[in-house]
Parts: sequence; structure tokens; C-alpha cells
Amino acid sequence: MKLLLLITFCIFFNLSVLFSDTSSKWIELLLYDVPGYGICKATSELNGDNGVEVIGKYSVMNLLDKDFSTAWVEGKQGNGITESVYIVIPEECKTINIFAGYGKNSSLYHKNNRPKKIKLSSFIGINPDGYVSETAIIYKALKFEKDFYITLKDTFGIQSFKFPFIISELE
Repeated sequence: MKLLLLITFCIFFNLSVLFSDTSSKWIELLLYDVPGYGICKATSELNGDNGVEVIGKYSVMNLLDKDFSTAWVEGKQGNGITESVYIVIPEECKTINIFAGYGKNSSLYHKNNRPKKIKLSSFIGINPDGYVSETAIIYKALKFEKDFYITLKDTFGIQSFKFPFIISELE
């Protein structure tokens, strides 16, 4: 069984209720594991997952490719509020770097939506034997009760934040 730490980046506008009784709040998360990128999944993607290709033009994997000319673009009607990204992060994570917008150029940055505030939630998860598909890993995950909120500047560039979770509290 693999143990992992997941962080969810949610565009913030509606606050979720903090869990007081987490014993019955286990969820299943299906996350893509693409070599060279990492392990992640979004709640939607523009021209998203067609069941064959995991990495489309606006895939969540673009968040991990270290190329600012690519972007994850949510695929729901509207402005993307409440869409989420699940990313597996290493235990030694100390800093979160966010480029909050389309980084290909300043013009595209200003023509597209950008989050102003995001919610960070943490999940602790396990991958039981046999919980896999052809393209993904399935985790049983439990949400950590504390969330953190980050207000982003409307700036074309990387913004760095201290990782807000204390790993020993999550274990």
C-alpha cells in the first residue's frame, strides 16, 4: 500500500463546511500518474479527458510541466469557480509556487480568467492493492479538517507561498 499526501487547489468562492467527524468521510480519488509530470487530476478540463488521451491541450498535467506557455483550463460552463485540482506533493514540500493565469504572454494572461483567492485542502490517502485502472491510480482519501486560503495578486509571474500544512499534524 502506498501512502500519499494530496493538496487540493480550489478556486475559492464558496466555503465548504469543515469536517468535525472525519471517520465516515473517506472518498475515492482517481488520479493520473504520468511519468515525467506527476500525479494529479482536475475536476474538469477544456477539451478534457476523452478516455484515451490523458494529456490534452489544456490538461491538468500542464500545471506540472514547468512550461509557462501551457495552461490548465477548466472545462465547465461559466468562469471556473468551484473547480478543483488534486496534486500529489512530496512530504518535504516547503514552498508552493503559483503562476495564477495563462503564462504564455501578458496579453493572454489579461484576456483569460485568473483566480483571486484559492483554498488549499489536504488529504491523506492510501492506494490499496488492486486499486488501479489502465491510466490512473485510485486512492482512498480522508480530508484533513483544516483548510488554508491564499489571496493571489493580479500579477503576471510566479507567486511563492510557504507551505501552510504541518506534515506531523497530517500523519
